[in-house]
Amino acid sequence: MNEITNLKGIGIWTAHMYLIFVLNRQDVLPTSDVAFLQVYERLYKTKDRSKSSVEKKCKKWKPYSSIAARYFYRLLDEGYTKNEFHLFK
Repeated sequence: MNEITNLKGIGIWTAHMYLIFVLNRQDVLPTSDVAFLQVYERLYKTKDRSKSSVEKKCKKWKPYSSIAARYFYRLLDEGYTKNEFHLFK
């Protein structure tokens, strides 16, 4: 993360996406990505998007945070944020 974000024009969001989708890193939690947070809010029925809260809730995914995030993106693509859905029903 440090090496990537030191490049001019590359921020945290871009670094997360690069690590997940280009370098296929398995343990990247994209806490600054709105799409990820949208699904997170819906699944966990929370409005708390703070980095610390998301990291605490998602620490059980380690060392496969990126894989879980990819499932979140797939849920978004399939429209689960538009229809009623809850992970723990």
